[in-house]
Amino acid sequence: MRVLFTVLALLATGYCLCKVNGRDRSENEKWVEGSFLIQCLKVGKWGGWRTTVLGCMVNNKQIPTGTNATLGKKTYICEDTGNGRLRLRTFWYQ
Repeated sequence: MRVLFTVLALLATGYCLCKVNGRDRSENEKWVEGSFLIQCLKVGKWGGWRTTVLGCMVNNKQIPTGTNATLGKKTYICEDTGNGRLRLRTFWYQ
């Protein structure tokens, strides 16, 4: 009986998928957090979950990792700094 309860408890908690800042996110759901586009992904056959940063966001425009975009007098560069981290750099032009 104890094993059955443990299995049911694990299944129930695994159903939450990604939990970010107290909010449940579903599989493949994408959202913007600050200047970054994030996605909830299923990992493995048994339902592990993780978030991944897909790229940068500026004024509702996605800038994929390793690319840049010029908006008005600013150029934005979305850089991969390693270990799953991105950096958004901004350059102003006169």
